[in-house]
Amino acid sequence: GRVRLAMLEAYFGRSVDIADPEALATIVAGLGLDAGPLRRALAAGTHRAEVLEEYRAARASGIDVVPTVVLSDGRGRVRVVGEVPYAQYQRLVRWFLAT
Repeated sequence: GRVRLAMLEAYFGRSVDIADPEALATIVAGLGLDAGPLRRALAAGTHRAEVLEEYRAARASGIDVVPTVVLSDGRGRVRVVGEVPYAQYQRLVRWFLAT
């Protein structure tokens, strides 16, 4: 949703360190949301186990760079790693759908 897009824009567009809890709180507050629950959840490690499990699953799938986009149709998969121009994504998706 909005928070995820704002985080991506901050990280890729403005080089904000989104590993910094206060940077995340600033992003959330900038969307007009109460950053208090986020600060408390980060301080308590509320979702730590879930995030680490998702991280481990990604690594086990060969994903170790953000962003990584995986297109898969059951016959094979194509990985797009790193920042890729939109036009290149369009060509790749069109090719993938045509095969």
